[in-house]
Amino acid sequence: MGGKKITVQSSRICVHTDGEELIKRSYNEPTGLRMTEYKSFASESDFSNGNWKRESPDNGRTWGEWTDVYGEVFQYVDGTDADEILWCNRDPDLYDPRSGRFVTCGMQRYFIGGHVEAYRKEWGEGGDDVRDHCYLISQKPGEEAEYQLLRFEECDEYDLANPRNRDYLYKSNAYFGDIRFASNGDLLIPIGASIGACCRILGIDVNEVFPSCPQIMCGMILVRARWNGSAYELSYSKPVVLNDLQSSRGVCEPCVAQLTSGRIIVAIRGSNVRSPAWKTRIDPCAPGFKWYCCSDDGGRTFSPIMPWVFDTREVVYSSATLSTFFRSTKNGRLYWIGNVTDPQKTYGNYPRYPLHICEVDEKYGCLVKDTLTEIDTRREGDSELVQLSNFSLLENRETLKLEVRLARIGMHSIPGEGHDLYSETWLYEIDFPV
Repeated sequence: MGGKKITVQSSRICVHTDGEELIKRSYNEPTGLRMTEYKSFASESDFSNGNWKRESPDNGRTWGEWTDVYGEVFQYVDGTDADEILWCNRDPDLYDPRSGRFVTCGMQRYFIGGHVEAYRKEWGEGGDDVRDHCYLISQKPGEEAEYQLLRFEECDEYDLANPRNRDYLYKSNAYFGDIRFASNGDLLIPIGASIGACCRILGIDVNEVFPSCPQIMCGMILVRARWNGSAYELSYSKPVVLNDLQSSRGVCEPCVAQLTSGRIIVAIRGSNVRSPAWKTRIDPCAPGFKWYCCSDDGGRTFSPIMPWVFDTREVVYSSATLSTFFRSTKNGRLYWIGNVTDPQKTYGNYPRYPLHICEVDEKYGCLVKDTLTEIDTRREGDSELVQLSNFSLLENRETLKLEVRLARIGMHSIPGEGHDLYSETWLYEIDFPV
């Protein structure tokens, strides 16, 4: 594709020597420039040690004072021996004109015995004391948010009086994905659903698909939320799964988009990591792909999950990292943001650079190779463990540029010596051709 290209400008926001600061901005109203900025700070992996928010009436030119909201994000569970709850992505930021509500897919992460011990068991033993549930969270401006459990199998609601109820803790477990509009205005929510539940729904034995560590791994279900005038009605796709010889961690962090052709595509984080604790079966020579599947019936059923490709028929190699889709208001085109990595170096979660943006073909859902644009990569002085994979997106309503706020972490980490806590938070402003 000739003509104008995507351009990227970057600037550093802040530096921390003792952890990572993640920043997210979203608009508070359907139109206008009033916005909220959310800040989280982490000195531990997969955890938040502090959360704040502040508001701006003028698109970030001026700001109010920071408000500490950590008590809304993290709680100790009364009546238990050190159990904890951490909420992820609980602030609605996508406006749905049908319902007049802002919505998001949030996740309640329940740690049996506390996060330190639960994570130790999960990573070191394949333990299942980290229990995830996804919620459609919706909120009318000025009102309390409503939480709707994404219940793809029969289960109880969470009960403060009985927090360890197994009919909640061990049913409808899922890791959150993103949330996007379908062409008819419905909401599409891809989730990483428990692979055991996926196999039960499919009528197959999970031990024939994922015998290694099914208790902690996922398949994919697409949730469709339709506003009926008073509430969201939820429907669920037929699950799709990867076996543990394809991806040792199954399906992780799915993201969704609908093409102008009507096809729905889901991009998926997989993994080729080998772990004795998880009894992985994947070959040591297995490649690290970005995976995808597609639906031509509105998201009721999906193709088998396959390695994603460019329009040149080259495979998209990618470490086990988060990615997402974005449709530009400026030109109407669909883009994917994620890590495209060296196939010979791609193993498990690394490398986490470069970070790219690339246009998506609107008929088939492949990536358009000629538009592949580097947002950032490993720089002189960066460790090979630098991570360019923790980011948030905002389309600026005044400039129509895409703003990517990213925490550059692991910049000084030394392989084999643990994670160095020095980090920098950066802003990348991406402009698109018309």
